[in-house]
Amino acid sequence: MTESINLVLKKGDSWTSTLYFEDKDGKDLDITGWKIYFLVKEKLDDVDNAAKIRKTITVHSAPLAGESTVELSSGDTNLIGNYLFGIKVITNNMIGTFPEAITVLEGTIVFENRIVQATL
Repeated sequence: MTESINLVLKKGDSWTSTLYFEDKDGKDLDITGWKIYFLVKEKLDDVDNAAKIRKTITVHSAPLAGESTVELSSGDTNLIGNYLFGIKVITNNMIGTFPEAITVLEGTIVFENRIVQATL
């Protein structure tokens, strides 16, 4: 089952989120070799290459503990408005001749203006 959440970020702010992967018994999964895709799109039917933000994560913060991190820079979040986002993983498990692909999280993401516009 895919989890769904709504996020609100400020335009031009950096953002980091840690992802944790566990099996059905709550034990950490070894995510060594996994690819994690994070995409932000304007419309559901936009192709992946048209995404406003595209991140492919192959280096994980603690792979043996099932931990990885999504990081967005201030340049990535330089958007205003409502968008859709999704996180999909490609594991090392094979389903026949194809690697296992799982959508783990999706939802809406709203980029709002900041009150303080100052930059360094």
